[in-house]
Amino acid sequence: MTSNERQTPFDGVLWRLLALLGPLGHTSLIMVLFLLRSLRNPRAFRTRHGANLAGPPALRWLLISLGLLVTGTLISAAAASPHRWVNWTTVAGFALVNFLMIKEGAAFAYSLHRKTLPERPGETADTDGPSPLDSLLAWVTLGGLLSVAWGIGLMLVRHPQRVFSPFLGENGYGTLLILSGGLGFGYLTRWVQVELSRTGGPQAGPGVRTTRGRLGLSLIPWLYLTLTMVVLAATRSRGAWLGFTLFLLVFAAGQPHKQRLATSLALLGFLLLLNVPPLQARFDSILSLEANDDRVQIWQAAVDMIRAHPWLGVGPGNFGIALSHYGGPGLAAATAHNLLLNTWAEYGIFVLILLIVYLGSIVWFSARLVRHDPPNPLPRALLGVNLGVLLHQMVDHTLFSLEILGFFMAVNAVAIAGLTPPHPPAGSAVRSGG
Repeated sequence: MTSNERQTPFDGVLWRLLALLGPLGHTSLIMVLFLLRSLRNPRAFRTRHGANLAGPPALRWLLISLGLLVTGTLISAAAASPHRWVNWTTVAGFALVNFLMIKEGAAFAYSLHRKTLPERPGETADTDGPSPLDSLLAWVTLGGLLSVAWGIGLMLVRHPQRVFSPFLGENGYGTLLILSGGLGFGYLTRWVQVELSRTGGPQAGPGVRTTRGRLGLSLIPWLYLTLTMVVLAATRSRGAWLGFTLFLLVFAAGQPHKQRLATSLALLGFLLLLNVPPLQARFDSILSLEANDDRVQIWQAAVDMIRAHPWLGVGPGNFGIALSHYGGPGLAAATAHNLLLNTWAEYGIFVLILLIVYLGSIVWFSARLVRHDPPNPLPRALLGVNLGVLLHQMVDHTLFSLEILGFFMAVNAVAIAGLTPPHPPAGSAVRSGG
């Protein structure tokens, strides 16, 4: 591997910072540093075998579908409303964040395989040592702990009506808790499985060999999940509640009986938590049209925009400006509080189709990883997180926040590539890590 193809210590620091600060809602500074590093050394995007940086076919397809999506947004920005500076700023930010994080994620993810891919045909590869993907997810888990610690501290000190993140509002905080809580829970569950499988062996600690030690180790993921659920409940973000419920359902499906039962009990506990007196009215309002009248009016206005501009939309970032012409008196919102409606209203039908293909591809590749390795909780956690976040976007519009989008795309780029089995060059011999 050449120096241009190897991840530097600086890259490792940037990824750890991204994983640590992502659950707190702050990734923009890290992305700027990634961009500066990339501009300084463009050849770092090349893989050791001379292939495109995307390496795994999944990431190559994500880059292609993203390229089509950005092309559609550029057309919309050029053809729509007079607020062109809003159009171009929105499209440029969307394109830069997505391309940068997928490209950087792909470059990092390709390095995940360097211990399982031989340098040249006929050699074997060394698979000893911790996986870089595991190390990254450990930092995401640590960031998730800092995030819930912030939320609990806020509840104890300031007693806000709704808990928020240091850099985002309540609904955005809910999205981050789905991301970090789900991924952290999946990582810790996998880590406990590995540790318990070594129980009694020379690598197991003395405490892990006892029944009490095994029980204590098994409770770690559930403690992490419980803290996440408490803070998520305190955000009072109903869309995030729905998304996290879907995550738990997906994670429980297909698991061994004991794991499925435990996850089902966690889901029951979460629903009971949402029915305590301070939260019950908020929970009951989820299906109430009267309680959601303002959101229904915004959706109706978005439909009117779509009818008036079905092909190219009103222009990227212009929903709030155009709302005054389509909504009732006093109705104000920056977005349609629905990812699909907002995309169609601002960009038009063609971009909506390309967005569905783009995000659908992420879900598809996540589901394929689950089918490939059913016992591994990490792919199932990734699939559950993606579905939960996207369900949240049906009643909110938090994903395309700069701070959330970069974290979402970076985690998916690394996890999809890192969990995909490597395909060695023809004629090479790969030694199993077992």
